[in-house]
Amino acid sequence: MLIKIIVLAFILFLSIGCTQKSPNIDKYKDYGITLTANQKVTVITKYILENRMNLVKDEYEKSEDFLSRVEESFELIQKAIIMAHNSVYGKLYIDENLKYDADNEQFTALIKSTKKGFHEDVRISVPMVKARSFKKNINNIVIDMIFNYKNKKIELKEIVVEDNNDSYKVIPVDSNLSITYSI
Repeated sequence: MLIKIIVLAFILFLSIGCTQKSPNIDKYKDYGITLTANQKVTVITKYILENRMNLVKDEYEKSEDFLSRVEESFELIQKAIIMAHNSVYGKLYIDENLKYDADNEQFTALIKSTKKGFHEDVRISVPMVKARSFKKNINNIVIDMIFNYKNKKIELKEIVVEDNNDSYKVIPVDSNLSITYSI
């Protein structure tokens, strides 16, 4: 897997040189390189951090100091991972076939992506007084993925949906939902 990423990064470097174009990962299938969606997100995140956000270790910077600077730059990392995730999966949205459980005051829904490949069964706790409006506004709901960064790993912390200035935490049906990217 590491060799795939190194080869892809080298091909990416040769193909885009110093331009600021975003990498087109899918064209590397011609070279016999097939990456998983998570590997694509990792490569694109590294590209964004290094080429667009200038988050690169300086030759005269100790690794310890660089890692400290990276951790201080978490907002840049968060932005880069979201950009990479959107590039690979597209925009996240809630499928319109959600069902409301009035007794537990929560929706059962499916979060999908416009470019396919991401789908997660979830529960969203929404008070009954706001549930009807939430379902009516389903096409305007904003989905935010919030990540943690630690030890060169980016892990999904939580998914939050926003509707008319109200935020609701998303609870995965599969409690083992784990999205981790190594950078």
